[in-house]
Amino acid sequence: MASSHGSYGTRLYLCGPENLTHFKRMLFRDWLRAHPDDTAEYAALKRKLAAEATGDWKFYTGGEPDFVARIVQQASA
Repeated sequence: MASSHGSYGTRLYLCGPENLTHFKRMLFRDWLRAHPDDTAEYAALKRKLAAEATGDWKFYTGGEPDFVARIVQQASA
């Protein structure tokens, strides 16, 4: 993926274990670990977004929320 922004480097996200966002991220992670079909779908989405984003980080990350929300909802049920 060509980028006019250069490297974004390492991204570090910190929050306490009681944080709702942290809890949702762990639900998402654990769901994907246990559901290979959803993992493959997520990988395909990420590849598609990377190809279409042409270095636009907001576009790339903006294409994920619906997928992530659906998985978190399933994992929470």
